Amino acid sequence: MQRTAGNIFKKVAYSLLAGSLLSYGQAFAEYIYVGNSSSSNVSVIDTRYNTVTATVTVGSSPAAIGLLPGGAYVYVTNYGGGNVSVINATSNTVTATVTVGGQPLAIGIAPRGEYAYVANSQSSSISVIETTSNTVIATVGVGNTPYGVAVLSSTPYAYVVNRYSSDVSVIYTSSNTVTATVDVGAQPVGIAVTPSGDYAYVTNSVGNNVSVIDTRSLTVVATVGVGQFPNGIAISPSEPYAYVGNYSDNTVSVINTISNTVTATVSVGPGPISVAVTLTGAYVYVGNYTDNTVSVIQTTSNTVTTSVGVGSNPLGLGIAPQVLPPLPPPPPPPPGPGPQPPANISGAGGPKETSSPGGFQLQAYNFLSWSPSSGAVSYNVYRAVGNESPIYIGDSTSLSYTDLGINWRQGYYYSVRAVDALGNVGDSTVPIYVSYR
Repeated sequence: MQRTAGNIFKKVAYSLLAGSLLSYGQAFAEYIYVGNSSSSNVSVIDTRYNTVTATVTVGSSPAAIGLLPGGAYVYVTNYGGGNVSVINATSNTVTATVTVGGQPLAIGIAPRGEYAYVANSQSSSISVIETTSNTVIATVGVGNTPYGVAVLSSTPYAYVVNRYSSDVSVIYTSSNTVTATVDVGAQPVGIAVTPSGDYAYVTNSVGNNVSVIDTRSLTVVATVGVGQFPNGIAISPSEPYAYVGNYSDNTVSVINTISNTVTATVSVGPGPISVAVTLTGAYVYVGNYTDNTVSVIQTTSNTVTTSVGVGSNPLGLGIAPQVLPPLPPPPPPPPGPGPQPPANISGAGGPKETSSPGGFQLQAYNFLSWSPSSGAVSYNVYRAVGNESPIYIGDSTSLSYTDLGINWRQGYYYSVRAVDALGNVGDSTVPIYVSYR
């Protein structure tokens, strides 16, 4: 498969900028919703502490989790009940129950959250739920025993993995009709789509591999060998990696989606069956069906950092963000004997295209500017997160500074201090809040 790293990184970056669930600069927490199939409940994990903070009773044998954009509502397919529970994520209470087809196993949410697509494994159909009214508005026949659903963000299509016909049904969501069928490997069960929407990754449970579908040509362009009996799969929203839970050998395969090669294998708990990646791409959460735990993988090192106990036989995972109010600004640095603080400090954020060994990437930055201070020959720049103490990040001999060391989802407080020819550092400006929007 021929793909340039530059195009991939550009498409990923633009997709993230256009489709973010959160306003940049706002602090947020992420919650993992875990469907415990044998407990008939959902465990809610706060990722800041990796502890279960709530347990929500739902229908019989909860399987898959779907989140509306922003995480306001959580949709849970109940395999044993033939219905979907709708959880209000603020109160963690079930506010609606929607009857669908037989043995619903998977769910996909439309990009704007207006529809939920539920895979009914026994009925070999997709129930289309209108989320504003929580009613089924269409039923679409697909292949034999649908196991997974993914809805593209870039085009009006949903992809349905059919286990026992070993293919993928392509649904045109504007008319809710199947427009194509793509043959994949043996007994596919899971699917995830790249942020750009250009490629769909399908886990083939019996083939011990992953089929890569080009969504533009609707052809399989690569096959990647992974572990034994691959099930759940998730793709990072910020890095070119896919994570595959291999149920029978208790590992997670890490696939580089540019080269389509396995670059790491991580040992987790027994029976890894579901996978989810945090919005920042920093952590991967893996539901271990056999020992009732969720393993937490740090993606920079590809190591398990902790394990969280949940309910019985966790089957599905979903990640919901909750926006938190910005923290108060930090105190200014202590005064100095140098020049007066510069006036008119201002800031803004934006994307910057930078080169790297893999091609071109879009890098987020914050740009600062200010008016001159009498007697100053340079300016020291300080940065802080929330009410933490400011740290020195660099200096400038001009009246501006570009900070490339930011997290594009985080807001920062900046202050500037003027420096004279003798090295005396003046008082700090009042901190200003800058976020990349």
